[in-house]
Amino acid sequence: MLNRVLIQKSVLKTIVGKRFNATLEAASEALNAEQNNAQEMLESLLPNYTTPPVHTLITTKSFPSLEPTSFIPIPTGTLYQPLRKDILYEATYFEENAKKEGTTILGRSEWHYSRKKLLPQKGTGKARVGDGNSPIRYNGASALGRKEPNNPKTEIPLPLYQKAFNIALSYQYKCGKLNIIGENYADKEAQFSPIAENDTINFNTIPESLRIEDVDEVENMELILIKFLETHKLNNLPKILFVSREKDSLVSKAALLPSLKNKVRVVDAESLEVNDILKAHRIYMDLLSLEYVATTNVVGITI
Repeated sequence: MLNRVLIQKSVLKTIVGKRFNATLEAASEALNAEQNNAQEMLESLLPNYTTPPVHTLITTKSFPSLEPTSFIPIPTGTLYQPLRKDILYEATYFEENAKKEGTTILGRSEWHYSRKKLLPQKGTGKARVGDGNSPIRYNGASALGRKEPNNPKTEIPLPLYQKAFNIALSYQYKCGKLNIIGENYADKEAQFSPIAENDTINFNTIPESLRIEDVDEVENMELILIKFLETHKLNNLPKILFVSREKDSLVSKAALLPSLKNKVRVVDAESLEVNDILKAHRIYMDLLSLEYVATTNVVGITI
């Protein structure tokens, strides 16, 4: 009797499962048919309608000649965003407020003068005075000193800040100010030509043909950067930004030298901000930094 009940239950589950699968298949087929009909209707109403692109192709270049090496697809959400000044304003406002530390106003009990009375209480013929910390004094303390520091920092939703990051990159890319240093290793057909002997695809190596004997690598990179600015007519631009994935690259060390300190600024990809992107007149970013930015600033995804 027990075996018969178990068999009936298993048969019933099988029948229910088959009916459920058949219902799902029918629903999916109906949904696909509706989507196809909607697509056909849209094409009939709008004959020039096309699906928006998912990727955009960017050209990678070599350093320091900036010769094209290959092209690589990048999501349109990273480098093909329309300009939104309101979002950029909120992001830059957030970053500037985050740099403020607040202020603490000291009261008379915390000021640096002694607590001793400046004059005796009586016998001088003058008005009674207190110590040098009194608020009526020229260098006195504040009468209402705040004990807690002010907090000027503001908040911004993470998806909005990620979108602002992509908008800033897209704006500089459309203006022709963003240059990607690297090469597409994955697709041989996407490569234009082999890298020349006097070029490299990162900011931490010096080409063999540009090495100078008896000269330190940092000084050698300094000479390369000076020649780079002169060749590409960048000396008149006050803000040249290099974005490197490595924090202690040769370019970052050379940029700290006196000859380049006021012309070139190097930022690692993790410390890059929206303000840095918008204020730069030229941006030279290696491919690893672009991949990091593209993956960490996907709108709606927290890394």
